[in-house]
Amino acid sequence: MKNTKGQIAIFVIAAVIIVAMIVLVLIARGGPSFTLPESFNPEQYVSTCVREAVNEETALMVKQGGFVEPRDYMLRGTTRIAYLCKNINYYEPCVNQYPRYVEAVRVELEKQVKGRVNECLAALDAELERQQYTVNRALEPKINVELEQDSVVVESSVMMTLSKGGKTQRFDTITTRVREPLYNLAIVASEIVRQEAEFCYFSNDGFSLIYPEFDIRREVLQEGTKLYTIKHVPNDMSLVIAVRGCVIPQGIG
Repeated sequence: MKNTKGQIAIFVIAAVIIVAMIVLVLIARGGPSFTLPESFNPEQYVSTCVREAVNEETALMVKQGGFVEPRDYMLRGTTRIAYLCKNINYYEPCVNQYPRYVEAVRVELEKQVKGRVNECLAALDAELERQQYTVNRALEPKINVELEQDSVVVESSVMMTLSKGGKTQRFDTITTRVREPLYNLAIVASEIVRQEAEFCYFSNDGFSLIYPEFDIRREVLQEGTKLYTIKHVPNDMSLVIAVRGCVIPQGIG
């Protein structure tokens, strides 16, 4: 019994010593904080920021017809789904609201990514200066977004120069490729709108038979609005759009 108590006492003493050592280390370091290692790479930092911005903004845009702030939309719960083709009159086909839809989506994403990258660069500036780097860069970095098959490509012209301890690093344009099927989804949405505007109908099942990488569902709501959910199966990402046209008044037909 005495041996057992003695072993417990030894374990308790050892635990106290370990905890004390950890506390002393944290005090010596001034508490946990983010520091820049000597091998810190601003290119990687900016690319990570861009990647997160593209992923998060795209996730919001596809829920709302391809826009962060839709100008004409229907409400479903609290979600604003943009009308890509609409006519408020009865019988008449819908009118394409975005003849250059892919470009409109590209511009929307570019605007959102630019704001996010500016925030990241401001935080980076503050941390670099705290680490006694001399930082010179363009006040308004040029951000260019391109939509490609299966990808979003972002070019960030940061024009940044870092100096410390007699060493200077220069970073000009940082290119980041993010795997997002936004282009693929926007192309299909454009085709749906084209057919709805011309024929008042789109064969979602027929399209999916020809292009099995897309699963397209149509839901007809009151007042003739159609919701199309376009799913890119390989990425499991869906774009939701609204269409209203060729509506027959209730009680007729």
